[in-house]
Amino acid sequence: MSYILGVVFLACVTALACALPGVFVVLRKNSMIVDGIAHAVLPGIIVGFWLTHDLDSPVLILGAALAGLLVVLGNEWLSDTGLLAGDAPQGLIFPALFAGGIILVSMDLQHAHLDTNAVLVGDLNLAVFPALTVNGVNIGPQYLYTMLAVLVVNAAFISVFYRNLKLTTFDRQFAEVLGVKARLLNTAFMFLVSTTVVAAFKAVGAILVISLLVVPAATAQLISN
Repeated sequence: MSYILGVVFLACVTALACALPGVFVVLRKNSMIVDGIAHAVLPGIIVGFWLTHDLDSPVLILGAALAGLLVVLGNEWLSDTGLLAGDAPQGLIFPALFAGGIILVSMDLQHAHLDTNAVLVGDLNLAVFPALTVNGVNIGPQYLYTMLAVLVVNAAFISVFYRNLKLTTFDRQFAEVLGVKARLLNTAFMFLVSTTVVAAFKAVGAILVISLLVVPAATAQLISN
């Protein structure tokens, strides 16, 4: 596979992997939570690096996804207390996590090839390296198949739980009356969103990944009934 095809395929697959869960993110009015997740996963990446000393380890993705999930759970907990309203809980949680991550990067990870610019912006041109070869044939970037796996998992999760996701999105109380475990489903879904956000960092960074999750669904909502 040529370099330019690798870049194009990686961009398309990453966009699709983000757009699928983005539909329910927008319908649930959770777009700002995605912003919080994208900025709060940095401490999880750092903890994963401390444990493995390997920037390519899947532990980094797991740690970052759990840090993103912490934003969701913390937001729900603060909202349930009734002490804060609207999006104020997000304004307390993710800036603190992101600031802590920036401080840790600046202090303890200067020797590693991990910087705030890479996390925030990403780089499609560099994400296509290294290439995956089978029997001496270049079949595309290794990272392309990582994002393909994320796309398949997202599609499978939404296909299996589509009915329950739809019910909890439009009428959570009715879904709970029917026996749907709405809180558990929401936690699992937001963990999936968090994992998708982290997996896409290498290609598009923490800023563009928010657009890939929100803009396609928001645009579709404007032109559909």
